[in-house]
Amino acid sequence: MALTSPLPFEECLRDFLSTDTPERRNKVRAAIGIAADTTGDWFLRGAKPRGIQRLRALYFLEDMGYRVLEIGQLRPVVADAGRLCAYGISTVQGMATVFGYTAETGVEQMFEVLRGNVIPPEMRLDSARVFVDSHRSRLDEERAKRQRHRTDNGKIQPKTEEPNANKAFIIGLSASIAAPLLQLTDFLLSDECSDADRDAFRNSVDVFGLSTNFNRLCSETMLREMQDRIKVTSGKVTIAGKVKKR
Repeated sequence: MALTSPLPFEECLRDFLSTDTPERRNKVRAAIGIAADTTGDWFLRGAKPRGIQRLRALYFLEDMGYRVLEIGQLRPVVADAGRLCAYGISTVQGMATVFGYTAETGVEQMFEVLRGNVIPPEMRLDSARVFVDSHRSRLDEERAKRQRHRTDNGKIQPKTEEPNANKAFIIGLSASIAAPLLQLTDFLLSDECSDADRDAFRNSVDVFGLSTNFNRLCSETMLREMQDRIKVTSGKVTIAGKVKKR
């Protein structure tokens, strides 16, 4: 089946390992740097790669032809920073310095950026772009070399049902946008922004439309909670544990 939508990392990994051959295990081991039985733990026991192993696995799957949802949600410069770390051209600690994070918490903060959980200020992204561009030739060369070794002599097509894949993509994309949006609104409402700054934001975005849609999502949750508390059965209404006749 043709692949038309990106898939979450874990689904891509599960699909890749669903054909468990020595060739595939060797490819994963070589690219990620893991023990022989680790891929079996991922597949058979539901264990998940973490830290640098997850980062290497993420971009390994991309190089094998998968469209990984988490990569597509990143800013291009952040995705390239992740590739540099995954390929061993840079370290996560070194990349943290490039992004301007302190030595004490730099690695942890950098992983949050590479996972898409934190959006750095534009000034830090500009510094990262300079660093990435200075390594562009080596990065492109390494990507091309890895993509020449795709499994099965071609692009892997995960076996998914199109409607479910599209729905999962839309829901995942919505969630990935909502989380940074909350961070941005916290910043807009802080003392660092003036009334004029907030007015400029309101004039650029349909704030009331966003508010209406989020209120509808919250109202739906509240309605379900009320329905759980109020049950109509056999002509009687049960409210908070008390029975009243209709």
